[in-house]
Amino acid sequence: MMKNFKLILISFAMIAGLFTSCSNNDSIVEEQNIDKTEAITESLNRLAQQFNAQGDVIPSANPSGNIVFDYCFDFVYPLNLSYNNGTTVSVSSLDDLITILINSTNDLFIDGVEFPFHVETYNGSGAIEIVTINNENEFYDLLESCDFDSVNTCECYEVFDPVCVEIQAPDGETFTITYPNECYALCDGFTPNDFIENCVNDYNNPGGNNCFEFVFPLTIVTNENVTITVNSQAELDNALYNAYYFDFVYSFDVVVNDELLTIGNEEAFIALLEYCDSNGGCPCPGVVEPVCVEVESPSGNIEIITFLNACEAECEGFTEADFVDCETQQGPCNEQEIIQNLIECTWLANTSLLNNIIGYEFNIDGTLMLTTNTGSNEPINGTWSIETNTGTGEVYMFFDLPEPYNVVSDLDWTVTVCEANGVLILESGDESIIFTQDCNVNNPGECSEQELYANLLQCNWYMNTSLYDTVNAELAQFFQSGIIEITSEGTNQTVGGDWWLTSNPSQGFILMSFNITSSPYNEFSQYDWIVTECNEGYVFLTSADGNEFIQFERFCN
Repeated sequence: MMKNFKLILISFAMIAGLFTSCSNNDSIVEEQNIDKTEAITESLNRLAQQFNAQGDVIPSANPSGNIVFDYCFDFVYPLNLSYNNGTTVSVSSLDDLITILINSTNDLFIDGVEFPFHVETYNGSGAIEIVTINNENEFYDLLESCDFDSVNTCECYEVFDPVCVEIQAPDGETFTITYPNECYALCDGFTPNDFIENCVNDYNNPGGNNCFEFVFPLTIVTNENVTITVNSQAELDNALYNAYYFDFVYSFDVVVNDELLTIGNEEAFIALLEYCDSNGGCPCPGVVEPVCVEVESPSGNIEIITFLNACEAECEGFTEADFVDCETQQGPCNEQEIIQNLIECTWLANTSLLNNIIGYEFNIDGTLMLTTNTGSNEPINGTWSIETNTGTGEVYMFFDLPEPYNVVSDLDWTVTVCEANGVLILESGDESIIFTQDCNVNNPGECSEQELYANLLQCNWYMNTSLYDTVNAELAQFFQSGIIEITSEGTNQTVGGDWWLTSNPSQGFILMSFNITSSPYNEFSQYDWIVTECNEGYVFLTSADGNEFIQFERFCN
């Protein structure tokens, strides 16, 4: 049987043309027992808040992309309703209901419903169930359980760091709901204990994504066995808003890295999803078009982060609206100031040419020592120099490095960005190097690798990290066998994995690495962590790119 895929809803717009004003063709219900009830008016007014005046779903109000979780329940159709003028109507689908809502006025609106009717709602135990509403009191009980007011007060950050939960549909099939990040899932009442480890089979970003794009038209079959051909990403999103799962009708085409790829069967699509997942869901080109964003650091200071290009920034959850002009962040760096800055600290590098460089250490005599994350403790030695074009004021940088790092030294580099907070960008044609200053990397407190190892084994450690929002207190316990166990005090869930330390005596680096497969801690495994602060009761780790951190505080009970 083909697997079922449920699309993530982060942003999409329904096609207004799908909805038209009520006409004489609407089904009129004759001689039905339709009761006037304020509950139907209240529920429909709340449902209308999920849509704009054109009938488009409001993205911020629908983070999961499923009506049951974004609203609270879904009516089972047909549904017999009445207007305040006595006219009755039979509604056969959500589309029909939205048509009624967006065309309602203060003078003409729904005020009655035929009892009993049925709704589909989440039972809190992993399944969607069908509930019968027999009267107005039961209807009000349903609305009270929705707790709409608390949902409105839940504010979440706009970073795409998806988490998934597995749900059983009324027909017994299981499907996956994907939230943009943990915050939205927690707001819907889920806990980290509900999250499944692998979201790969539920991968899609409506409105387009940074891994692949569908080539339309394509055809899908919904869980109600309805075949729909869609002509755009928006139409696809519309068709799936109140569907629990769907299957593709193969074959169809996608565009990956500007190349056309035909997906001939389910196995090929799964392979594409796994490719996207192995690339962080976001493979980006190495083109040098730096963009900058302003962020607030853990200490509360405003900092500027520079990315190689817009794709890299968007992969970290930023949008074009967050971008600031990198040039305006460039300080008055001249040749002498650049040299002074370079020799003061170690610099972490991100380059379009190589992906395994951790640190550059520049010496005043023009020598250079490179430390990599390849597992070798042997440094790579080379030289560096800086020159200024007195006519243009441009500053150039040159390197002399052995293979395979001579791909860096084979190019002449121009300093294009020099920021006061320790960012230096070099460009050569379409290639770039982004240096970020790390003055702590060579001064990891008083800890040697042996001391840090022994210290970590003695007690539990409270943990905090920039990789995700820590809702509950989390305790990490390190074992001599190389096992780490992380327990959330809020859910009492324990996740296990591996940890180890490596060091480079000549550079003073101590690296901590993890192999954890369970979400959300599996993100630890994506980085080599540099120990930047270390004492008996406190350990601070910084990712090699300088963008993430893990903080441990000792807790001995």
